[in-house]
Amino acid sequence: MNGANILINWKETFKLINNEIIISKNTTNREDAGIRTWRIKNFLKILPTYETLWKRGVFGIPNSKCPRCSIEDETWEHIWTCDSNNFITEMNIFNSSINQVLLDNQDMLEDDISCKEFIDTLLNIASSHSFIMTTEGIIREVTRGLINEKWLNSYNTVKERKLVLLILNEYLNEVHKKIWIERCNETIELEKQMGIFKNTKRKRIKSNDNGKILNVEKLEKTKNSKKIRKLLKTDLEEQTYLD
Repeated sequence: MNGANILINWKETFKLINNEIIISKNTTNREDAGIRTWRIKNFLKILPTYETLWKRGVFGIPNSKCPRCSIEDETWEHIWTCDSNNFITEMNIFNSSINQVLLDNQDMLEDDISCKEFIDTLLNIASSHSFIMTTEGIIREVTRGLINEKWLNSYNTVKERKLVLLILNEYLNEVHKKIWIERCNETIELEKQMGIFKNTKRKRIKSNDNGKILNVEKLEKTKNSKKIRKLLKTDLEEQTYLD
């Protein structure tokens, strides 16, 4: 992300990734843990896409092509724009997230005029160019779990900023459910037709330059664990600095 790091509000970003916009930091349950795990993997771009599974050498994965559209490689970026998403787009989900949060918090904006201005500003930011993910709009940053300073700097009141955070949290929840979970459900059915089941997805074994046998799954888990530990350490250092 280089110098573009300065555009990110890391305090709020870590709250979003750790599911702490609404949920208390001390809350721990299976659902919350599942959300956090997905958001961290999503942020690190290590979701089990076909590109990732192919690189890991997972048994039964023929190539890195998207199993749904069979047109492009199923990269992290492809997930959100695949033609098989049934016309569900990030902006569609963002619009519905705005409407839902404002419906649930009708008392936080004073009148219809301020509500319209609030929404217009949000949509302008969402569609503006990202200097972090340079080929995308700012909405793709949120899909990854990043909160650009622009979201909060565009509003003056505490209530408005709180609403923005609630909307971004709702958006990430809906992206997870409407795009990622749907993708997983469809992929599972397609794999069943090909005779690929969860218990048959064994990892291939490969050797290193010295001829030593390596377990790909173990290596991948170790690599990802290091990334997650680094992320949590950065979060702790950030919080310490802010305190």
